[in-house]
Amino acid sequence: MDIVNPGENRLPEGMTEADLRDAVVRSGFPLQSRLANALRTSTENFFVQDEYGYIDADLGAPTIRTIDLLVDLDLHPGSHGPEVHPELAMLIECKRSTLPFVFFAADEKLWIPNFPIIAGLPYPFFDLRTPEGHTPVRPAQALRIDQHPFAGHVPANAYSFSRAARSSKLELTGADAYQSVTLPLLKAADYFVTCERPNRPPYTLTIVLPVAVLDAPMLVFQSTNDEERLFACPWVRVARHSPAAPNVLHRSQLYAIDVVHYAFFDTYLYRHVLPFARHAADLTLQHQAELLAGRGAIDVPIDRGHIAAHAKLRPVP
Repeated sequence: MDIVNPGENRLPEGMTEADLRDAVVRSGFPLQSRLANALRTSTENFFVQDEYGYIDADLGAPTIRTIDLLVDLDLHPGSHGPEVHPELAMLIECKRSTLPFVFFAADEKLWIPNFPIIAGLPYPFFDLRTPEGHTPVRPAQALRIDQHPFAGHVPANAYSFSRAARSSKLELTGADAYQSVTLPLLKAADYFVTCERPNRPPYTLTIVLPVAVLDAPMLVFQSTNDEERLFACPWVRVARHSPAAPNVLHRSQLYAIDVVHYAFFDTYLYRHVLPFARHAADLTLQHQAELLAGRGAIDVPIDRGHIAAHAKLRPVP
């Protein structure tokens, strides 16, 4: 097709193409595009949706917002699947900055009951019967998905992080990182879970991972009794408290997002996320009856919210 650009379609006076190109590069969109293209050409058959839309109702009137990427993977491909089908969904927000992001290390190993987030089941809690009675637990706990190394062993944990900004001197802006990275990812994940809640079988058990991918220096600040140190780290799990809905057991819920450096993303995905997701898929296929019923039993008590690794989940008649 022979298209001739009209002379009126041009940059305004005083703006150069180099200026505009620099603004595009700084925006982070090329990072989103590179990541999406790499995932689409992967041998894993990812389904990649750009600009995944979600509804933000926090400010009164519902507002449509977007997350850069929704990446889906069928963990049990085939035309005749099980009644509870395992899937992976990654909600990804991309950011680029020449200035660093600084993460404030948690002074303890974090246990995040709502990690991973599970979507696709009709119930948020699973009725687990133990020698002590009935206990509501999250499906990931019932299947012991949360005991996989990916769920508990990461290079660094943090409760908050900030982006550096220049004024008269270098400063940190925590509100910017929260508003532009953490909050959109958690809202998009919550909306995704709501949309995926089914009324009847077949169900899915979808592992939902909110992930921020940064093309920027990532450093962790750690303070102990003996020293303070700052070190580079390409993968940090950031935990955030969110007010609990009225029907939830606790006053607040602890969620997590993974923040990953762009250069480390392939390692994160192929060496950590996918083995974890396939482990979850295996457990989903092994416990179809329990997941369909929303209940099961183990023969050992629960110790302070933790289910023993040797506990064997079985159906309840």
